[in-house]
Amino acid sequence: MKILVRMPNWLGDAVMATPSLHNLKEHFPEAQYTLVSSKPVAELFQNDPRFQVVVDTSKKDPIRLCGIRQMSAMVGSFDIAITFRNSVACTLFIYWTNSKRTVGAANWHRTWLFSDSISITTSLHQAAIYNQIINKFLHTNYPTGKTELYLKAPTTYPRKTLGLAPGATYGDAKRWPSDRFAQVAMHFAKDYDILLFGSALEKNAAFEIETMLRSQGIKNFQNLVGQTTVSDLVTKIAGLSLFITNDSGPMHIAGAFQIPTVAIFGPTIAQQTCPWQHEHLIMLRKPIPCAPCMKRTCPYGHHQCMTQITPEEVIAAAAELSTGTAASQLH
Repeated sequence: MKILVRMPNWLGDAVMATPSLHNLKEHFPEAQYTLVSSKPVAELFQNDPRFQVVVDTSKKDPIRLCGIRQMSAMVGSFDIAITFRNSVACTLFIYWTNSKRTVGAANWHRTWLFSDSISITTSLHQAAIYNQIINKFLHTNYPTGKTELYLKAPTTYPRKTLGLAPGATYGDAKRWPSDRFAQVAMHFAKDYDILLFGSALEKNAAFEIETMLRSQGIKNFQNLVGQTTVSDLVTKIAGLSLFITNDSGPMHIAGAFQIPTVAIFGPTIAQQTCPWQHEHLIMLRKPIPCAPCMKRTCPYGHHQCMTQITPEEVIAAAAELSTGTAASQLH
């Protein structure tokens, strides 16, 4: 049996889909699996021996529909083709593979294009939403287990190491101010080496933090923003002692390895997109009237959902986690 899965495009969403992949693999253990995804997500799974990974290049075609059609023809037909994405483009991609069974969450363009258009409850955590699709298609009741990523071995650091992820690819509204990340780093620099993580799009925030740390004479840090592959990012995060992050892809990577994590939330719904079943997590947010707005930039310009979270609160949460006694909680 051959099974195709069109994965979510964002790193965090892809991590949240891993419990569903696990259940699918348990149900069809002998099947051959192909994952189609964006390039960053493909890198997330490229070393996993359970899956063949294909990068979706359809956006490069001047005529998107032609690119989608070519991608469908390139991957070929499957016994089962499932998409975790809701876009029309992904629906057409799955449809044009001419697979025997085509599966996705129900919406207006799938009721007649897919063999199995699955009605889902959208108020659940995103990991549970993905698993709903699998359970309803298979007529099973598999639990939504912990997230998981394949890794040969984590990075081994000579000292306790604190990771900071000051960016958020989705937009500025999800970013806690850089100077506050710097204040937190200064507090912990005596006891921890500091690593800054993020994509090349987040270099400005990391440079601001680096400048502030250097101005205070702090040298035991390394700015890795824009300098790691996704595979390197996974390996390095998996070896951390402590992690402080915005709502981001690296946050979910840390969750997959149960790294003690302080997650800072503003415009997004923490209960739906926090690291799934993370046992060493403290989520910080301020329930102001306009939050969560789900906007990429603050529509009112004050960004209070993030600026009301103080460095002292983040430091206290991180200190609580560092003792090893804190359980997952939402502040």
